[in-house]
Amino acid sequence: MSGPSMPKYRQIAADLRARIERGEYPPGSRLPTRPELAEMYDAAVGTVAQALSELRTEGWIETAQGAGIFALSPPPRRGPSGYRELEARVESLERWRQRLDQFARTAREGRADEPDGG
Repeated sequence: MSGPSMPKYRQIAADLRARIERGEYPPGSRLPTRPELAEMYDAAVGTVAQALSELRTEGWIETAQGAGIFALSPPPRRGPSGYRELEARVESLERWRQRLDQFARTAREGRADEPDGG
């Protein structure tokens, strides 16, 4: 799985993506249920649902109400670096967003400490 700074649902999605790519879940095969995946990854069912939503959007799985979650053929890669490059860029943007949020909090706290009037 990927680094600890990556959200849990992205870690789960990355692991399931890798398992589908390796053939652990071949096209058409049924994946474990949401509760089983939650137990397997020590995560909340909602977190697993987020991961599955990401995989469904990317074309790695399909879900059928009452029937289950099924692996699809891995989607074609976009360019030589594919998904991993995009994922790295998203993580970098997330780190920058966190830094900007911290900067904004610090700036707000600084203004709150300023005396009224000069």
